Amino acid sequence: MKRTIALIAGIALVLMAGCGDKLPTDIPDVIGYNGIVAQGWQAYDQGDYNTAMQKFQEALDIDVTRPDAFLGAGWTSVHLTDYWNVGGEYFYMAAQQDAGGKWPVTSGTAVAEQDPGWTVFECVDPVLSPSTMSVLEAYGEVWTDWPKDGDVTVIENQIIGRFLRGTGPFADAHNDPQSPKYGTIPFLYKFTYGVPNFFGIISAENVTTPVASGMEVVDLLEEGGVMYAYLHVPHTNSADGEYDYWIMTEHNIEFDYATFHMPSGATDFTRHALAGYAALQQARGLSGNAVAGVAAAFGLYLQGEYSFSHSSMNRTNILGMSAAMAFLQQQFRFTLFTVQTAGFGMGLNPDSPNFVIQLAQTIQAMLNF
Repeated sequence: MKRTIALIAGIALVLMAGCGDKLPTDIPDVIGYNGIVAQGWQAYDQGDYNTAMQKFQEALDIDVTRPDAFLGAGWTSVHLTDYWNVGGEYFYMAAQQDAGGKWPVTSGTAVAEQDPGWTVFECVDPVLSPSTMSVLEAYGEVWTDWPKDGDVTVIENQIIGRFLRGTGPFADAHNDPQSPKYGTIPFLYKFTYGVPNFFGIISAENVTTPVASGMEVVDLLEEGGVMYAYLHVPHTNSADGEYDYWIMTEHNIEFDYATFHMPSGATDFTRHALAGYAALQQARGLSGNAVAGVAAAFGLYLQGEYSFSHSSMNRTNILGMSAAMAFLQQQFRFTLFTVQTAGFGMGLNPDSPNFVIQLAQTIQAMLNF
């Protein structure tokens, strides 16, 4: 029996040796999808982003129906400029493969037209009196004996602008009791846009009578379940010397907008994708999609506390990125609204000569919080 066992053992050794001569020596360990993703995050945490991207791509070659590798590739793309143009696609796919199945942010460009009643863009400051509103709503009509006896006045935007400003036939010398004489103060308007989950905008422009500067988004407020954008709008002196307050009747206001809606059933994969997407848009600077980036960061901030094992980013840092993107677009009043949402910069005054510098310092404090 012993001789038999020894013989069998000897044959086995010969067979193993013989087979070993024929097998390749570089067979990798079979670690599977999860193992490769783990290697990708290990490289990411060590700052080896090229290796991390390689690993996440290997995992995607194995399975494109799971969010893990898409999320890793997205976060890695933030650190690799060669992937900036496609980085957003990784985040989209991570969210789509998550339980929610949809990307929370949509963005687009739209145009809204002011109506004769000034209700599309509603002036909220100053509060317009009924007598002033009667002049606005008379747009296109002919009034006789106004503003003085014997006049025949066509109510057009130019005459409304002079009426509001208190100039021309409405100057103090005429002592017209109807003219509100707002002078050169800016007007504050609010408006919303007829798309579901309208989140807001960071900039707007009057494309009917464009001028060099002026219109600013001040803030976004939810009222009765509807999100309103507030526009800080100065008066302007048009080419023919007439005055208006920008958003006059039939003026078209063009704006880039975003919507935000967290899909039902979305998990941390979607939240981490939103944070990474915002970071990507901030990293891309002026070439990034600022409106979508702001919506992603702002929307995620409103979801509550945030943490991610592969990043030190917290909820305040995320809103700081939103503020940084708005600041880069020179939308300083909206930036102020953003930082104050998190309780920062409460004492900042937009009329201060040091406002922009102080605002930049506030953003830095949020990013380092």
